[in-house]
Amino acid sequence: MARELLFLGSDFAGLNFYNEDGTPMTDAPYVTLHNVEEGEYFVADVVQANEDGATYDAAFTAAVTSRMSPRLYNLEVFTDSTMTTMLRYIAEYAIGTIVSPTPGQVNDSSEV
Repeated sequence: MARELLFLGSDFAGLNFYNEDGTPMTDAPYVTLHNVEEGEYFVADVVQANEDGATYDAAFTAAVTSRMSPRLYNLEVFTDSTMTTMLRYIAEYAIGTIVSPTPGQVNDSSEV
């Protein structure tokens, strides 16, 4: 069962990465969500170091999640874009979910 809901077309953030032995991460991780069914990897487009100098936060913006399907995604984190050395793997980490407007309601966000 998936740990997180991934609302397709919205930002997906709150991912924090660190070395379990407490040492600072020397390089930014290459964070992906892997759709095994369709064989697609989606790469976090925001990965930034935190002020502590030891950890990184990652996010997938709406531009990335809007290209995803309503499927299960594994979280796969690598040392770099060659994807040869894996740092973390969590099967069925997130499930892509389409959120539809409530029937009968109108999105009236226009300015008058």
